[in-house]
Amino acid sequence: MVDTPVSAAASATLTRAGRAAAEKRWRKAFLETLAATSNVAASARAATVPPARAYDARRKDPAFHRAWQEALCEGYEHLEMKRSSGCAKARSSALPVPRWACASMTMPPPCGCWPRTANR
Repeated sequence: MVDTPVSAAASATLTRAGRAAAEKRWRKAFLETLAATSNVAASARAATVPPARAYDARRKDPAFHRAWQEALCEGYEHLEMKRSSGCAKARSSALPVPRWACASMTMPPPCGCWPRTANR
């Protein structure tokens, strides 16, 4: 088998394609982890990129910025569900749930421990 020489332009195209594929891979891993954890540093570690690179990509790419926001909201929803299920467990075990336990939640948890405040 004979190796055919690759032109400089073809080599640059291959390199560009490789970089684009690597960029797509780390962004996908980053967004998946962000949606699961709402943690930028953990997401960057999972994507094997420095957090600064993720922030830079968010600043420069509006589509990535939108995807970041969606993943972050999904992650917050996961955290809120974990928090509310914790309240439900406390209620079902007949332990008193402190009034502040779900104070920062935006939706009432299924356990009914929504804090009663004057402005609600």
